[in-house]
Amino acid sequence: MVDAPPLSPVVAEAWSRLRACHGGISAKELAAATGRGSRRLQVLFREQIGLPPQSVSRILRFQRALSLPSDACRSLADLAALCGYYDQAHMNRDFRELAGLTPAQLCALADRAASRGKEPVDGRLANVFEH
Repeated sequence: MVDAPPLSPVVAEAWSRLRACHGGISAKELAAATGRGSRRLQVLFREQIGLPPQSVSRILRFQRALSLPSDACRSLADLAALCGYYDQAHMNRDFRELAGLTPAQLCALADRAASRGKEPVDGRLANVFEH
């Protein structure tokens, strides 16, 4: 990392915007906000981050869904809306692809970990996947 070139100001600005809205901005809006075309922004992200902006957005939405307190939403549909997913099915697909579990399965694991006395760490449960 020491030998890596400094992060492009365009990528730094785009990264900052993505983080600020937890991935809830479209690639088109992100490109307009940075003054670059969508294709150019994709190339810069791939070169400097290793993923296109759409994938980064997806990961940030997923992280937000995982880090929200369990009482923040009444249902998984509410959680999906709060985290910027189009609908609950969209969130379910991302959870399955990124974690290998549905949100309900992951909640059940978290509940089991909590019942075994696992304390939250930074708003998340530690060792949720221990069996």
